[in-house]
Amino acid sequence: MTLEQLNQLKAAIDDEIRINHTPDNVGKEAILDATKDIVEKAFADRGITVSWAWVDYKYTKDWDSYTLATHIDYYDASSTKVKPDVYAEGNVVDGICNLTFVQVGDEVLLSPSFPVPNTTTGTGETTESQQEEAISLQYGELLSLHEQDGIAVVKAKIAPSFSNSATVSQNYYNIEALVKKHGFDKYDEVQYWAVADMTDGSEQKLISFTVPHDVLTKIAAGKLAINQLGSYVTDLWVHQSLR
Repeated sequence: MTLEQLNQLKAAIDDEIRINHTPDNVGKEAILDATKDIVEKAFADRGITVSWAWVDYKYTKDWDSYTLATHIDYYDASSTKVKPDVYAEGNVVDGICNLTFVQVGDEVLLSPSFPVPNTTTGTGETTESQQEEAISLQYGELLSLHEQDGIAVVKAKIAPSFSNSATVSQNYYNIEALVKKHGFDKYDEVQYWAVADMTDGSEQKLISFTVPHDVLTKIAAGKLAINQLGSYVTDLWVHQSLR
């Protein structure tokens, strides 16, 4: 290999590192904004206001995947100043970050787990009951799934999370799992509703909404921050205890 060819190879490698492995301002801003949103909402539900670091921000990039490491400050119930580390992972596409993992100190605020479905029978056919068994939600339990005329109706049962906003967000991440792992962007719309056991022992509806096809498509392409899904769905209803 000639010196010129070596220089060309080095330039190509440098370009690869710069384009696909060096965090840019758009990606850094996207993952920081998304992380701030979920962290601040989680602590606000506890009556806590957090402050973000001035300069302590570390980013990595691997193609569309970004990571963020920083810290926050706040005062706990005993008026003691706490300074936990914050770590987040997400995918940035067209300036929008879809978070996949968020941890504050020892507390994990977001940690998706997508099981791989096996929906075929021995005859190569799939029954509705087998399909329900094969599809596992990211949060909670799939109670029923009905499909007709391009519309999927999903009923889930979830458990309350550490905050009201986190309880609501669980359902948005369930939609993401259905789209990205089970191909639900094939439907014209997805009608989703979830119930939960209340403190009085009754089972009540917590949330319901409809996801149009264009929004399902954006989720599949990673072009929508899933924690903001509530701004894009229609017929959104949330139980008064979560508002």
